[in-house]
Amino acid sequence: MPSPGTGSAGAPPPPAIAQALKVEELAGLRLATQVRAVAMPIIGIAMVILQPWPYGGYNGALMLLFAGLGGMHYAAARRFGGAWPAYLFPSLDVVFYVVLLFVINPAMWPLMQATIIYNYGSALFLLVLMAASALSYAVRPLLWFGGFAAAVWFAAFVWVAQQPGAAQALALTQMGGTRLPPDLADGGGGLFWFVAIPRIVEACYFLLGSQVLAVVVWRSRRLVMRQAAAMRERTNLARYFSPNMVEELAQTDEPLGAVRQQDVAVLFIDKYLGDGLMATFGTPWPGPGDAADALSCGIAMAAELQRWNQGRQGTGAPAIAAGIGIHYGPVVVGDMGGEGALEFAVIGDSVNVAARLEALSRSLDADLVISADLAATAQAQGLGRAVLADFQAAPPQTLRNRAAAVEILCRRR
Repeated sequence: MPSPGTGSAGAPPPPAIAQALKVEELAGLRLATQVRAVAMPIIGIAMVILQPWPYGGYNGALMLLFAGLGGMHYAAARRFGGAWPAYLFPSLDVVFYVVLLFVINPAMWPLMQATIIYNYGSALFLLVLMAASALSYAVRPLLWFGGFAAAVWFAAFVWVAQQPGAAQALALTQMGGTRLPPDLADGGGGLFWFVAIPRIVEACYFLLGSQVLAVVVWRSRRLVMRQAAAMRERTNLARYFSPNMVEELAQTDEPLGAVRQQDVAVLFIDKYLGDGLMATFGTPWPGPGDAADALSCGIAMAAELQRWNQGRQGTGAPAIAAGIGIHYGPVVVGDMGGEGALEFAVIGDSVNVAARLEALSRSLDADLVISADLAATAQAQGLGRAVLADFQAAPPQTLRNRAAAVEILCRRR
């Protein structure tokens, strides 16, 4: 299993992914704390009701202690950060539970010995705490919990077994009888290892359980890393492509499709001095409102430029003029190039027409020049006639490299 928090090659994850993992670890720890805050008081109340006093009250208070330790763990992790809270507080869970249960137990019944406590499945509570700690998405602290719990649990058993008569009492319980066989009655080393078998098994449960949970957590961390990486890739794509293109690229492992012909709206904008812009509406796949969206976009861009110019004029700066040309028609669209360098391209006569319409904005003294095809399609797609109220029909234009004239509308400056 690779080192937690690293990539497949063992290198540390990028800062963005590392930060995402920290956020998930803290969120998981918060959830574990909430689980404790609910479960421990419920267990404590059950113990107060079901067990005689003062033993029930003592165990109920012990459950509140564990609920408080969970809150302290979360508070320390938030305030100080670092890895030490993930090791310290699970260790305190184990030490407090084992010591207060077997070594220092002021509520022990007069006739009850520490050996009898083993008959009540006491080890299961540590397994519950271990499972809750898995919610924090921390692999190494989880492995530490299992190893530390196994060591402390067996050490407590060794201490209990050294008490007078304890080993014999444990052996009698395991055998379900009132007399020990001769080979165990002498109380030698054979008796110790005989009564140690259940405790060794329980210690193995801690070790194996922590390893299984660690693998589950490790796989969950890998899933978080993949999700964070996918989100980062999508964010990077959004810097270069439109949102619909990003979604299309993110949802498929294949190219965007074979070269095909479809109708799209093409928008060009160009300042009198400076670079131009080409935007397409209806790529990679056509939609029900591509022409209307393109025209609405062009009108909004011109309006925003006008508002910006008003602010510039207030400071004495000259106004910036821009021309926008929009056309709607068939184009050739698809992935072009080889496997090593694919480019999603839109080419064809409709692209050339849109570019020529933008160039006409200078001679027509218009901020928007659109084709009649675009206007008709936009209206058919639900764009109201009021939107075209400011546009005037201009004489059909014969564009360069095109035999047929193009009917156009323009909005004068």
